[in-house]
Amino acid sequence: LLHRADGSAKYWQGNTSVLVSVKGPMEVPIRRERSDRATLEVTCKPKTGLPGIVEKRMEGLLLHVAAHAIVVTNHPRALISITVQTICDDGSLLACAINAMCLALMDAGVTLRTCFAAQSCFIVAGTDSVLLDPAQAEEKACSGTFTFAFLKDPAGHLALSHTTGSFEEAQYMDAWELAAGAAGKIVAFYRKSMERRLSKEHRAALASEPRGDCLFPRLPRGDCLLPRLPRQLSAAVRAVRA
Repeated sequence: LLHRADGSAKYWQGNTSVLVSVKGPMEVPIRRERSDRATLEVTCKPKTGLPGIVEKRMEGLLLHVAAHAIVVTNHPRALISITVQTICDDGSLLACAINAMCLALMDAGVTLRTCFAAQSCFIVAGTDSVLLDPAQAEEKACSGTFTFAFLKDPAGHLALSHTTGSFEEAQYMDAWELAAGAAGKIVAFYRKSMERRLSKEHRAALASEPRGDCLFPRLPRGDCLLPRLPRQLSAAVRAVRA
């Protein structure tokens, strides 16, 4: 998607969309170098203006998820830089950014322990029911929001649990179950997206290969690899054979 990045992904979740780029592993400044693992860096940029408190808080949450998923010991003394650009924020921005980050890391070929997926839930205003994927207006009106990020492993480990507002334990468990089910569908979407991309790249590679050609150029008809002999030498060869 982005030519100057090692990997990138654009992800939509409802009307919310995020563009994530990944650079690295690459050289890291000496003052930030770690001898036993890679240095991770996450930068969040708003749609307009300069980054503020919201972006700084999201950077910390995304860094937490990335540290759980990336095999940092494979790249000591290196830097993996992740940049998250908000294109449109209509709710569930953190979950959208986490999912886009996973796709961008896979696109960059960064070694992961497993892929991960996130989903947001909210408590409907005036009720005790919990629903998925809140819009921005619903986030402002609800009494509580939940964002869960799950690692896709047999145990289904939780990489992140971020909540706001007030809620009861039963509502938290309901949100957990809803988000876990939705995360499985998001991982299935990852698989289909990567299969389509790899299939497209494979078809493009086959189309670029010359068909019916060989490594050696074709010779004109009637020619051979050896030059023709002079008439006198040819007559001598025939005489010897006779």
